[in-house]
Amino acid sequence: SNAIAAPYFDTVAGITTPAGQSVFQMSDTDLKDLAKGLGFFDSAGNADTSRVAALIQMAFNQLAQWGFDTSKITSRKILIALLEQNESEHLFEDHRKNNFVGVNKTLLAIAQRDAKVAQIMFVLGLAHELRHETGIDKEHLELDAALAYSYMQANNISFAQFAAALSGMFETHDFLEAILRHVDNARRDADGAARHSSR
Repeated sequence: SNAIAAPYFDTVAGITTPAGQSVFQMSDTDLKDLAKGLGFFDSAGNADTSRVAALIQMAFNQLAQWGFDTSKITSRKILIALLEQNESEHLFEDHRKNNFVGVNKTLLAIAQRDAKVAQIMFVLGLAHELRHETGIDKEHLELDAALAYSYMQANNISFAQFAAALSGMFETHDFLEAILRHVDNARRDADGAARHSSR
């Protein structure tokens, strides 16, 4: 038979959920390709998939921090799959509650420019899609922007550096505008607090 075997999906190890549920699945190939693409290697030079698991954990934890009900996804299996650049019009798919999150390989092209920005984008995009998996239809870009800004501050990444890494990539215009608005608001708030404390 010339039939091509379907990829085998396994639970992504190292992710903690409230009741120990196994939620996130990837094929071994996609998990290793994502790890290598994001610049995660162990001391032997092999793909360090535990670093990908840590980013998935961050995205999952963010749901609760935003106040969304994680029990709406922990009873299910969520497949995370890499998509070829020509298979998708978006950096992350597919904005629906259907147990699937697609990650366009454009993310790996972003990582070649700036691995840290790509790592942040992976967490942001996954957290965004997990919101949809809880049944939330609204895009809530303001939440993504606020989270992006906090990661940018924590990693000493300027807006110019962040924007340069995403320049010309899919679906970045509205997202970057939202981040820029949030950065401006945060800067004004900080300036106002500084002026108030100096009185």
